[in-house]
Amino acid sequence: LMASAASEPFHIVRADVGEFLALMPGIEVRPLRVDTQARTQTSLWRLAPGARIPRHIHVAEEECLVLEGGVEWDGQPYQAGDYLLARAGAEHAPFVSPGGALLMIRGELTAELMQVFRIG
Repeated sequence: LMASAASEPFHIVRADVGEFLALMPGIEVRPLRVDTQARTQTSLWRLAPGARIPRHIHVAEEECLVLEGGVEWDGQPYQAGDYLLARAGAEHAPFVSPGGALLMIRGELTAELMQVFRIG
């Protein structure tokens, strides 16, 4: 399936197709695009109210677009429409979502995400 998808000129994911998968307490992810050779992924992250993404270091560049709700990071609030870029090597404090959020994240395909996405 992944090999045939890579050869197609377009990759379309319908809003009503696919499922959110549990990543950690209060956080579910839905893969939109996975490139195992480049070790990158694009996914939707649904954060329940009070959910927390723990402190971590970025091995590769990561882009985050807040689609709905909001998150707080390092004492600053970010709302729908805000874009954040973490460069490779960046370490940041935890993200917290007091009221819940929907994020689109494009970045490294980590071992944890591979497991959740049921790859390899």
